[in-house]
Amino acid sequence: MSDLKTPSKPKKKKKPKSLWRYRAEYFAFRAVVCVIDMLPFRASVRAAEGLAWVIFHVLPKKMTRYHVAAENIRTAFGESVPDAEVDRIILGMWKHLF
Repeated sequence: MSDLKTPSKPKKKKKPKSLWRYRAEYFAFRAVVCVIDMLPFRASVRAAEGLAWVIFHVLPKKMTRYHVAAENIRTAFGESVPDAEVDRIILGMWKHLF
C-alpha cells in the first residue's frame, strides 16, 4: 500500500491578462510615443528622459520588471557589475525606448 501515491492538488494557474488589456496598454504606449515623436528634437529628448525617470523611480519595480532586466544584465556582463551600473543601464534602456 505504500507504493500508492496520494493525488496532488492541481496547481492554480495565473489568470492571463485579457486581450483587451494588452491592446489598451499597447495603445496607451503608442500614443505617448507618437506625442514624443511630434515634438522638436530637444523637447522629445527631454520628454523621453522625464518619462524614463518617472518609470524608473516612481513606478513599482515589479510593474516595470526591474528584476528581470537586472538579472539579464548580470547574466550578460557578469555578477561583478555594481548595482549603480545596473541601474544606469536600465534607466538608459527606458530613455532609448521613448
